[in-house]
Amino acid sequence: MSPDLAARITLEEGAPLLQAVVHHEAEANQLRVLAIKGPSLAVLGLRDPRPHADIDVLAAPSDLDAVVAMMEEIGWRRALESTAPTLLPAHSVNLLNDWWPLSIDAHHYFPGFLAPPDAVFEALWCRRTTVELAGAPVLTPDRVAHAAIAALHLLREKRPETDDLELELLVQRAARTLSVHDLDELVDFAEVTGAAVTLGPFLEALGRPSGTVTGPGHHAQLASWNKRVSSPRSSTWIYQLGSSPLRRWPQLIWRAVLLSDDEIRTFHGGDGESLLRARVRRLRRGFRSVPRAAFDLWRQKAREWVLRVWRPT
Repeated sequence: MSPDLAARITLEEGAPLLQAVVHHEAEANQLRVLAIKGPSLAVLGLRDPRPHADIDVLAAPSDLDAVVAMMEEIGWRRALESTAPTLLPAHSVNLLNDWWPLSIDAHHYFPGFLAPPDAVFEALWCRRTTVELAGAPVLTPDRVAHAAIAALHLLREKRPETDDLELELLVQRAARTLSVHDLDELVDFAEVTGAAVTLGPFLEALGRPSGTVTGPGHHAQLASWNKRVSSPRSSTWIYQLGSSPLRRWPQLIWRAVLLSDDEIRTFHGGDGESLLRARVRRLRRGFRSVPRAAFDLWRQKAREWVLRVWRPT
């Protein structure tokens, strides 16, 4: 693709076209990939069409490296990776191309599903369907599974000013497009993928009960999820301090305050914004989150201390 052609592709056109390209390449290389969110969600009737700055694909965990290599062979490259701490494990590789106006997020699992990534992908693969994007067939999860993915995304990235409304709209769309049988299958799907609790607000809004945590290791994963959805992103530095020895605090605080110029540009800069302005805005946002995060951390440590000291007889 030439730069002139890339300049004429809009975000509305680029997302379905790029999904079709990824699907075509994956099929040619016998790799299992599903289009998630984005234009496929709109085709399924769970969201209105909209422009997208990136596309999301979910690869079988064992295929992810091959999918990234496949895209690198046709001109894509890995984006800069953030060194900031996270409450949830890294779940995707971001890919960029100078000739496309949008990026690719290649996932090997999707946060909120607490079951093992392999098991989650197989459950999604069993519920795959085909949608037409840019005139080509593309594999994607069906309405039941895709409703779960969309809800987990909104619950994880919750921003009070927008996502309460977006979640409400998703509930309305799901209520209109999913049959009673589909809703029962949604509950079963949530149980199988370990998302019965993380999807609780969405299921309850649809008149279905949320489940309980039953899988091995799910309690620890759920605790990380709950921290993620209830805390500002900048508070992750506070949580990392709380889990690190005091001798590492100066190094961590220095890193938190002074990320590299590339990280500031990539993850915190606005269009046309100077580095200094982006740094100041990031620090202000971070300092606002400190009291809440510090209180949550203190409460967690106090609970752990009580459990160590007090043993019921």
